[in-house]
Amino acid sequence: MSSCNEDETLVREGKPVITIAENATSKTIVEGESFDITFNLSYPLQHATQVRVDFTGEGLTYSDFNETTIASAGGGFFGGEGFYIEIPAFTDTYTYSFKTVEDIFPEDNETAKLTFFSAAKAYATIDQEMTVTLDNYTQPNNDVTIELRWDTAASTNGAFSGCDIDFDLDLYDGGFAPFDDSWYDCPEVITIAEGAPDDTYYVVPSIYDLGGAPDSAAETVNLPFKLVIYKAGIWYNEIDFDTPDFNSTTGGGAALGAVLVKTGTSFELIDANGDTVSTGKMSIPQFTSLRK
Repeated sequence: MSSCNEDETLVREGKPVITIAENATSKTIVEGESFDITFNLSYPLQHATQVRVDFTGEGLTYSDFNETTIASAGGGFFGGEGFYIEIPAFTDTYTYSFKTVEDIFPEDNETAKLTFFSAAKAYATIDQEMTVTLDNYTQPNNDVTIELRWDTAASTNGAFSGCDIDFDLDLYDGGFAPFDDSWYDCPEVITIAEGAPDDTYYVVPSIYDLGGAPDSAAETVNLPFKLVIYKAGIWYNEIDFDTPDFNSTTGGGAALGAVLVKTGTSFELIDANGDTVSTGKMSIPQFTSLRK
């Protein structure tokens, strides 16, 4: 009988190598879609490891990706802004899903290079690249969306939240009859469907209640807001308002914000002064707040 005293323990030297799957080296997707990248480790680790992600190239940046799907490294990695993915322990393969942002802006397709390399807290090595092309999202219909957005204003007694102010948004048809409204959201949103009657539509913002705005004893400040009117990915316009007629002391009555002339699936956008797509406001007596 004999015994074996040799230590046959397998000792791995160096760090495992991470590679990305071949089908992940190039992706073309539409804004709002997700894409997966599979990371393969040459052997599993007992610790989670981090992979640094950098964006280079024209157009595509981190802002095109949903913030909930990737962690920000801030200035901690190599003294600059960066982002990382964490691969859990005890696995030799890990799939990560990138969620892109579906925005409403008409823009050219964007292409960028994603570079993956070892982060500060890395127990594995990686030096990989992939190319991502992000095609512009265009809505599948000819609806027009109208948003009333308002910003935080400040006074001598401090700032207050814009959403504490209760703005309303009303839409009238060409005969000045109420057509649609949005009263309880922030921002307020109305959609004119492509199947709506051909007509002239009047967009009317108003303030229903000042809410958290400074009271009349405080300094009076303007309550700026904007109308954002668009077909997502096709055309986009903003009309800005910053006028004493909408203020923290008296609020503001209903006022004409913009006019939309619908002909078939085409819309002409006119501001309250009769100019095509520019800033302006004109108070007119036939519009009063519908909300009681």
